[in-house]
Amino acid sequence: MRSHLNFENPPALPHVVAAETLELTRHLWQGERLPGGHHLYDRKIPIIAVGLNQLRQHGPAGQVFARFGRSGPQARLEAIGNPRLEAARAREAEEGEARAAAYQPEIPRAAQEQAAKQAAEREARRPVCNGCRAKFTDARWEAVQPKDWKAPEGLPPAAVRQLRAPASGLRWTD
Repeated sequence: MRSHLNFENPPALPHVVAAETLELTRHLWQGERLPGGHHLYDRKIPIIAVGLNQLRQHGPAGQVFARFGRSGPQARLEAIGNPRLEAARAREAEEGEARAAAYQPEIPRAAQEQAAKQAAEREARRPVCNGCRAKFTDARWEAVQPKDWKAPEGLPPAAVRQLRAPASGLRWTD
């Protein structure tokens, strides 16, 4: 029976094989460096290598997992994840909370400005009396606002306006 091992051409040394694999697969695992010191690994494959001797010595919870593109062995979850990106996102969240906290005192002032602007716009729309040119009071303005009076069907528009005219005090022209 013939052995599958080729003793004439011994297998390459593990560190040589790892270096060759690293270079040949770089396009599959290398992330894009972003501002802030972290990498984006979208559509990339995390390639992780582990030595059996190290795994036996330190166990699966130890720092024995080497992810291509990173220096030194890491714990399993660190090797799989992206701790720099997570830290950057946490910093961004903290900065956002700080900006929101800094904006909190401005909210009442902005609400007051908005209310003043709406009040000014409402006053600009307030109608005036045709006779004395005085502005309508809120009660009078409410009284002249169009209501859903449910005019009988088939009534021409001029008749509907005549029905509404006494309540509003406004004159309609055809």
